[in-house]
Amino acid sequence: MKKANRLVFFLLAAMLMICLAACGSEANNSQESEGVPETDGKRTITDSLGREVEIPATVETIVPLGNTPRMITYLGLADKVVGIGSCEIAESPVMAYAYINIDKWKGLPNVGTDAMGETSYYPEAIIEANPDVILCTYTLDVVEDLERQTGLPVVAVAPSTLFDEDFNQSLRILGEVCHVSDRAEEIISFIDQCLNDLQRRTADIPDDKKPTVLAAAATFAGSHGIEGIYANYPVFKTIAAKDVAIGVTDKVGGVLVDKEKIIDWNPDMIFWISAVLNWSKTIMLRTLIITHN
Repeated sequence: MKKANRLVFFLLAAMLMICLAACGSEANNSQESEGVPETDGKRTITDSLGREVEIPATVETIVPLGNTPRMITYLGLADKVVGIGSCEIAESPVMAYAYINIDKWKGLPNVGTDAMGETSYYPEAIIEANPDVILCTYTLDVVEDLERQTGLPVVAVAPSTLFDEDFNQSLRILGEVCHVSDRAEEIISFIDQCLNDLQRRTADIPDDKKPTVLAAAATFAGSHGIEGIYANYPVFKTIAAKDVAIGVTDKVGGVLVDKEKIIDWNPDMIFWISAVLNWSKTIMLRTLIITHN
């Protein structure tokens, strides 16, 4: 009888300890949940502005603004777009990246325009499109304003050209955001191969055998005539061309000069930069499509 009583006692004691342990575990879990921010389904990436942006763990829908529609097309992300700027609905093959997406994008909500250097987005339309992430090439003040007005995560990348290193960084950030990092590396590798090929073809041409050149009619903060030139033009640098505008400014980009200055330079060739940019990118995009699809 005493043995039976002792057995019952030990069983009850064991059950009590299990219950107390379970209650203590639940209390600890509750306290830990209250002290730790919810991170399930989220991840943090760093954009080109150095901002840490919390985005969904899986990004399925995007609104690309600024120069990002071109980049996301190269990355094969056109199907993820749920809202697009009106300037990206192109019916001309000159704007190749938009032209091949016209059937996908023409029925989407109009979320603004970046045509002719204008930055005009429509917060209400973006909110209605409800993307997982907004992608853009805007400055910090515009990015913060866009994020505040929409309440959506905004990832900014550099508004670069195909020939600059920051273009590679932009592709890598967009690839990380949209889970296509391998594709980003493929494109970067392909572009590097093309640039290296161009450099090899032109490296041994003597300077006295080269014509002097100028990139004019550049588009920056709107369109310009011949006085809107592109200084330190990366395309010319790639092929070691004799660019008369080298040294006009330390920066790469558009700048206005007097027409008399162009007369003084007297370049052998003047390239209408808007057309050069469009057609060079058209060729690049077509080659990417042929190579990777």
